Amino acid sequence: MKILLIFIIITGYTIARAQDMQVFDQYFPEHEILNPALTGYENCYSISLHDHHQWLGMKTSPNTQTIFARGRFSFPRAASYHGLGLMVTRDQNGSFRNLEADVLYAYHVRLSDAKKTYMSLGLSAVVSQVTLDESGFNNFNNDPVISGARLSVWNPDLSLGVVVYNKTYYAGVSAFNLLPVLSFLTNPVAADKNQRIFVAVAGIKMNPRKSDIEFEPSVVLHYLESLYSRMDINLKGYYRQTIWLGVSLRKYLVDDLTSNLSALPSVGITVGNFEIAYSYGFGFSSIHRRSYGSHFLMLRWKLCQENRDILPCPAYN
Repeated sequence: MKILLIFIIITGYTIARAQDMQVFDQYFPEHEILNPALTGYENCYSISLHDHHQWLGMKTSPNTQTIFARGRFSFPRAASYHGLGLMVTRDQNGSFRNLEADVLYAYHVRLSDAKKTYMSLGLSAVVSQVTLDESGFNNFNNDPVISGARLSVWNPDLSLGVVVYNKTYYAGVSAFNLLPVLSFLTNPVAADKNQRIFVAVAGIKMNPRKSDIEFEPSVVLHYLESLYSRMDINLKGYYRQTIWLGVSLRKYLVDDLTSNLSALPSVGITVGNFEIAYSYGFGFSSIHRRSYGSHFLMLRWKLCQENRDILPCPAYN
């Protein structure tokens, strides 16, 4: 019983500590999730609501809710501009819950006037509360490890990113979970003190014959220190920038191909200043066959400047 409880605590703590993992799962509608340096890349102000449920149909399966506001700010006639964002996330995974507030900032500098190429440096400052509720644990053997209490700790964190982009291509790298853990739910010897996440993303936008249809292939490499790495190959198609369809093929870079391969189709539509997007994830492992997959729903209100021709629009518009 004690060994099982310790395993649950360490697993839940790892998931709560590496909190960016949950938003990396289905990220098509939101580009800043991959890299804070893209905060404010659009000449817009927007507010988004996210609802993400994994392994639907399984009891106490993980679920996440997020509210995300961001905007772009610049001085008159300045070649550079600033992006600011605020993201508040609630993540529930069994008896573990994480509340997280994330402030994002990015500084965008123009590298080339001819192609309007920009380089952006971004950072994200995070404070999170990790909670373990033991009140529902069955302690048949009166194990002293189970207190039946509600344990809670606070931790700060920091993420960094850099991106180079224009209207045709984008490429960037980012790193998450950079600060050491200050407080623990359990003995720090038994838990991983810090697990950094590294992400590389690159893609291009193609508009054959200047038609109403655009295509955006991209690739994302995601490495979680000491646990796993994975690769996403994505393809997204737009029609007049109002309707888009996308699919992501995900492979965890381990030996077993079938059990570590998944697909995430998605669709989005824009009506006026509002956008709605939905993504469904399914895999071929045993745990996916026992659930109804993962579901991601996004509602977004967006107010943009009238002159969109001067706006560099890299990824996930």
